[in-house]
Amino acid sequence: MPNATDAPCPSNVANSSLALLDLRSGQNPYGPPAGVVAAATRAVCERNPDPAALSARTAVAERFGVGPEQVMLGHGASDLMFSCVHAWANASCVWLAIEPGESDHLARARRAGARVTRWRSVERTGHRVDLEQVAELMRLESPNIVSLAAPGSPTGASVPFAQLCRLAEQFPQTRFLVNQSWLSLSDDHADLELVPPDNVLCIRSLSVELALTGVRAGYVLGNARQLGELAATRPSFAASSVAQAVVQAAVQEPAFLNHSRQQLRADRARLAETLAALSLVHTPSVAPFLLVRVARAEEVTRELLEQHAVAVCDATPFGLPDHLRISSVDAPAAQRLRATLGEVLARRGLVRGREP
Repeated sequence: MPNATDAPCPSNVANSSLALLDLRSGQNPYGPPAGVVAAATRAVCERNPDPAALSARTAVAERFGVGPEQVMLGHGASDLMFSCVHAWANASCVWLAIEPGESDHLARARRAGARVTRWRSVERTGHRVDLEQVAELMRLESPNIVSLAAPGSPTGASVPFAQLCRLAEQFPQTRFLVNQSWLSLSDDHADLELVPPDNVLCIRSLSVELALTGVRAGYVLGNARQLGELAATRPSFAASSVAQAVVQAAVQEPAFLNHSRQQLRADRARLAETLAALSLVHTPSVAPFLLVRVARAEEVTRELLEQHAVAVCDATPFGLPDHLRISSVDAPAAQRLRATLGEVLARRGLVRGREP
């Protein structure tokens, strides 16, 4: 069952004999591919890291039709986003965050003196990112940086890259930091082929698309000058030999990604059917997860984990305390999720996921 991990249950799970069903991250449950694992294993034993990561950068550059100077490696999306904060957030910086979304880097930007402002999507529009509204806010705030995820997380909402590029072209003095961690597994995967404008940096995580969260591998695609500024704030050997090997091998796996997308699309439809059977409402998604309305999400999440060894993502840290993010599920996982989530909702008296 690809959605169930081999990890032991946390010590606070009542029935420790249960295998943990981990539906939190939206990562690819069908990975990692054998070729990438083999490359990572060889790198552990055989390589010192190349400070310039030239081979890996060249492989990515050739895959996307850009120069190696337009690629920079790092240890996943979080590492690269924090490097952006370190490079550009200061007392004169206005940072516009498109939310809901990850917020750790925003706290760091504030500590660096940046003024953080927000545009936030709403559930009644399917959490669609209205780029016209974003443009209006940008005219008022004149941000130095705009950050967002495309597709959105935890919403799964589509953010068409061509439209985002047109917005960026209207504001050439603003840097756009676009987290594309889930793009390769999404319905919008064709956006990977579009070369970003000079003021857009695309941050991509192989931890998600290859199910290699322990490796922490990712890269940024963007303008050479901007990446040069970013690289100047990072230490030498900023990407390990294993991360470099994983990035280089990953671009040779188009068949694996195509197969994974097809499987995950079917799994997402199965998850939607499972939620409908429980009379739960979800936000339309192009990503390999769904945002689900469930009251007292933090309590429901805790009970699912502690009593049933089913792990889902509580969306409270995203500012959505009545929502769960649940990864796409195969058939056995769907049956288990329906039974356990149904039991928790019934015990708490939540009808259609809402308070009575």
